[in-house]
Amino acid sequence: MIDTCSATDGRTPEQELVRWVGLLDGTEWYSVILWKVPGGKDFDEIDFETVDEYIQCAGSADRGLTCEIREYAQQYVLGRPAAGDVTADSVIEWDGTSSTVQENEVLDRDETAELFVAYLKTGTEPSGFVRRRIEL
Repeated sequence: MIDTCSATDGRTPEQELVRWVGLLDGTEWYSVILWKVPGGKDFDEIDFETVDEYIQCAGSADRGLTCEIREYAQQYVLGRPAAGDVTADSVIEWDGTSSTVQENEVLDRDETAELFVAYLKTGTEPSGFVRRRIEL
């Protein structure tokens, strides 16, 4: 899907991801998810119930975003290393709902775009970010 978008307007896949994250307003545009399309399948052939590896974010590019990564039935919220003890008391609002995360897990537009571009290139988050496992 990214290649299709970038082929028509000249943006690279990385630039397209940065643009998508920047559009998030928490209301009309509130989340982005990125996963690999299984080999030999077209987009419309994907069974979304079986997608078990992805990166996703939700919130507002201007007010704060939360970002999660999923790997084979394990889900993690991503953040920067904490400077000490932290509690999950920061609220990220999106699409009429909210997620409560730790202060170090409230990400800005640039941090979230960095995560998505790294995931596109490597399939994981870059160094400098930490994971906290969450229960589904």
